[in-house]
Amino acid sequence: MTSEERERQLMAAITTGRQAKGYPPSMRELAKAAGISLTRVAQLLASCERKGLITRHRNVARSIVVIEHPAAAKPTSKSRARPARSSKTKPAVTGGGA
Repeated sequence: MTSEERERQLMAAITTGRQAKGYPPSMRELAKAAGISLTRVAQLLASCERKGLITRHRNVARSIVVIEHPAAAKPTSKSRARPARSSKTKPAVTGGGA
């Protein structure tokens, strides 16, 4: 199995684990699910992180988050109807008065 195939396998395991339990799997759980060593899991996760596929916080357990890229994500009916406004965006103020 190629590295890219292993990366896809880990990404699927992360997503499935998060959906099933509400939090991402541990590195040990990923290793068991993929049938690979903890060292290889660490290497693959580092590769996924460099590629921008995931984010994680160092020294924080179960902090893996799969990044959904706009091109890969399927638009929802809400996102097609009206884009969400940023909380930092303020409505334009026009000159008022008499």
